[in-house]
Amino acid sequence: MEKPTLMLQFEEPEPFCMCCGERVSSIRKQLEKQRWKKGKRIWNGHSQYKHYPQHIYDNCQINFCERCGQPLTRDEIHSTSEFMGMYGSARAFQDIPSGYTCASCDFEQEF
Repeated sequence: MEKPTLMLQFEEPEPFCMCCGERVSSIRKQLEKQRWKKGKRIWNGHSQYKHYPQHIYDNCQINFCERCGQPLTRDEIHSTSEFMGMYGSARAFQDIPSGYTCASCDFEQEF
């Protein structure tokens, strides 16, 4: 008679917010406490829309690692330059974040 095998299932770790470092579940709980105003809930720079309640939007800053929640340094954040057009006789460029590599957990994220 064969012994049953134990099947281990590992879930993805709960993500952290990249702008404030809080767990996404705690941000979701805070948003649920807010009232809907014009189809939108807002709490501490985060928003949730009535038509897409499963998504949480933040203020688009990259300050913390999404996986471990540790603060990121400027050296860990990758950026690219994008041409913005001509400004008089000079060319204008803007640095745009393209991802990061966390030194604490070696997690790499590209946008």
